[in-house]
Amino acid sequence: MSTNIADDLAYLRDIAESGEQAPSLGGRFLVWWGALMSATMLAHWAVISGHLTVDSPFALLWLWLGASLIGFVGNFILVGTLKSRPGSAAAHNRITRVIWPVAGSGIFLYFAAIIGAVLLRGAPSILFDTILPLAFFGHAVAFAGQAAFSGSPVKWGQVIGSVAISAVGAFLVGLPEIYLVTAVGILGLAVLPGIQQMRAEPKTIV
Repeated sequence: MSTNIADDLAYLRDIAESGEQAPSLGGRFLVWWGALMSATMLAHWAVISGHLTVDSPFALLWLWLGASLIGFVGNFILVGTLKSRPGSAAAHNRITRVIWPVAGSGIFLYFAAIIGAVLLRGAPSILFDTILPLAFFGHAVAFAGQAAFSGSPVKWGQVIGSVAISAVGAFLVGLPEIYLVTAVGILGLAVLPGIQQMRAEPKTIV
């Protein structure tokens, strides 16, 4: 009996260790949202800095609404691609499926509230700039949750980088450069690490 119990415990330990070491499956989301938001921020910067001329006063609003819609549609499709991937039950992958939707929903609701305040109350449009440092702080919290479970130095680097960009973004509120800086920050903190995570993903189960 003791031998069977020891074997069972060893088996459970192997499962737990394999789960802890399972590669992160969130890379595709970092690449998708990171590339989309970086391109949107660059377009925003080009408009407000005078490098790109647009006729409609609502061009920037439509830009962000369109990017958000595209982002959510793509996100829905990407969620379906995870079903055939091993390692999804690992602790850090489970926390990813919870913490990022919460962070993303909070950022989107803040964005929606700012739109309402500007359009319905006549609040200053500079409030839109505050979305960026808030978003990076939300990213820092999400990365910290993943880092605590995975122990990845890259994740902790993303935490530190996100906090730093959040602070720099707050300092640049009201200046066109805030969109340029955050676009570059997302490329470095989300897109590039996301590509590396996708390369490390296990093969699809068939």
